[in-house]
Amino acid sequence: MAPQVLLDNTVSEHGAHVQEFSKDEEIILTVNNGDKQEEKDPSDQNGHSVESPLQSPSHYPPAQNNLLLSSPYTESEHLLDLRTLDTSCGLIARALAILHPTRSDYAVANYTDSFNWESVMTQLRMLAANEDCQWQRQSFYTVTFRSKLKPDTNRALLRQFDKESHREAIASGGLLKYWFGSPDGERRNLATCK
Repeated sequence: MAPQVLLDNTVSEHGAHVQEFSKDEEIILTVNNGDKQEEKDPSDQNGHSVESPLQSPSHYPPAQNNLLLSSPYTESEHLLDLRTLDTSCGLIARALAILHPTRSDYAVANYTDSFNWESVMTQLRMLAANEDCQWQRQSFYTVTFRSKLKPDTNRALLRQFDKESHREAIASGGLLKYWFGSPDGERRNLATCK
């Protein structure tokens, strides 16, 4: 099972924890890859601060529009209704809106090194501060799907099944983010949900 990046100070194979913090405290992302645990600072490899592409709440839809695009599917039945979430889940869902891969070989690379987690955490800190949120420790689960398509796979049918599964998951509740990439030259791919 692949290690899972979790929005917190702890990463495990099965869940995430976002550590309690006050408005003035830092949230640190810790990556646990098996026996190795590594703290990730919200800066790039050169020590520069990582800035989120979404710097202010004005980049989000107006308050009366509580629907968030949280997957590749844009139809209304696939949008996440933020009114159904508690404050912390809503903040994490909004922060995860900027999740994207940071390397082209994400289908086979280490999961924790394949996405812009530092930017997501920076975004979460900013959103929590803007909402004057007193964070309480919580657990969030991440699922990773690594696949290799057969050459004769009916991709249109596969996408149809995936889309219907996503619609059902959104209707059931609890799904904050769904992302999938494009198969590489060897038909390998990665999908993930939180």
